[in-house]
Amino acid sequence: MKKEILIKITTIAVLAILLLIPIQMVKSKIHERQLNQGVARESVVSSWTGNQAITLPYIVIPTENTVEVVNGFGQVNSIESRNRYYDVLEPSKIDVDFQVKNRILKKGIHHIPVYSVTIEMKGNFAPESVKQLARALNEYQSGTLKEAPFMAMNLSDMRGIESSPQLSLNGKLRNVSPSIPLLSQSQGIHSSLAGLSELYVLSEPETLSELDEALPFTLTLSVKGAEKIAFLPIANDASVKVVSDWPHPQFGGSSLPMERHIDQDGFEAQWVFSQYGHNNKQLLLSCIRYAECAALSASMTSIEFITPIDIYMLSERSIKYAFLFIGLGFITFLIFEQMRQIRIHPVQYTFVGLVLAVFYLLLISLSEHVGFQWAYLIAVVACGLLLIMYLPYMLGNTVVAMLFTAVFIGVYGLLYVIIQSEDFAFLMGAILVFSVLAILMSVTRRVNWYEINQFEKLNETL
Repeated sequence: MKKEILIKITTIAVLAILLLIPIQMVKSKIHERQLNQGVARESVVSSWTGNQAITLPYIVIPTENTVEVVNGFGQVNSIESRNRYYDVLEPSKIDVDFQVKNRILKKGIHHIPVYSVTIEMKGNFAPESVKQLARALNEYQSGTLKEAPFMAMNLSDMRGIESSPQLSLNGKLRNVSPSIPLLSQSQGIHSSLAGLSELYVLSEPETLSELDEALPFTLTLSVKGAEKIAFLPIANDASVKVVSDWPHPQFGGSSLPMERHIDQDGFEAQWVFSQYGHNNKQLLLSCIRYAECAALSASMTSIEFITPIDIYMLSERSIKYAFLFIGLGFITFLIFEQMRQIRIHPVQYTFVGLVLAVFYLLLISLSEHVGFQWAYLIAVVACGLLLIMYLPYMLGNTVVAMLFTAVFIGVYGLLYVIIQSEDFAFLMGAILVFSVLAILMSVTRRVNWYEINQFEKLNETL
């Protein structure tokens, strides 16, 4: 008897381990479908627009230094070649309003979130910045400076611009051109400020000190993108408001919103930036002058429009419990087999284990077409019906078979709750494992595993 039980336990353990093969095949299929989803996403991005990363407006001042060479006789020779670099004037204050409209694009069986956003900006440049701009315009007008200052805004994917940007400086509309000239990050828009010469080109440069008015501006544009939008304010003080009809935002990047409100109709979030809390201007200068832009990108604030019910992520969560459920099921059948003195063939164990493994294959294949909730319900019902058809012949008792099937449905119902809970999934899973272990230990606590007929005695006491 002892030898027979030992052989049975060994056989069941080997079967459970072998069932890892189909489970691993289902895992591989989940990974393959995730890769297909990534391909679909790239296809949408290539024909729509990708993630948008936006650097809010700033003024670029081209500057040139004449190189002087001293010859051996102490004479200074000026040469025509000059060192060229750029300086940046940031707004003193800027208020930005993002109005985001979200929708879903379908690519085959996959759904990719995309958006269109209208951005309205209003701000001003301080008098000190205006003086620097006026000085540069005077040098440009006199021919000392070869390039005119310009206002710029970086945009990571120019295909996303849906309409011509509307820029107003000092109450007058200005032309806006694509690209940013002569910068390492040329993706974006710019507007030459040479037209401001009428305001700031002075016949007497010493009167620059008399300029004490700010330069107000407004900029409006509409862009589209996919899945994620990021922004970076280049200003002493900035206020950014984002309103969207997407109910599942994920905030990230260098700054989280000071205020947020999220409900089923969308979200509204507010950021406030101060010059004391960031060094965005220095990061922008490093990008412009030395093409070192990684830190600039890393400092952006981002919003990702996520899909809360990711069928592949949820399927991957659920299949982590597959071996546990198969193992616990086999242990339960073994205990029942010994208690009731019936014989369950290893082939029957294998069929039951395959039903539990096929559940996950049904889940992932159905969820791509009917959604995860309905797929889970259909898979549980289908496997439950299969068990209730098979177990009465395996266990020799219809009532017990129905009880086992009910436990199967209940456990997988609890698993559904666990995998849906993002914050408490690990805790609930641990509680489930502990509870099942406690039940098994409680049922078998009177068994002396070294004696032959303890299962018969246990059966008499239950």
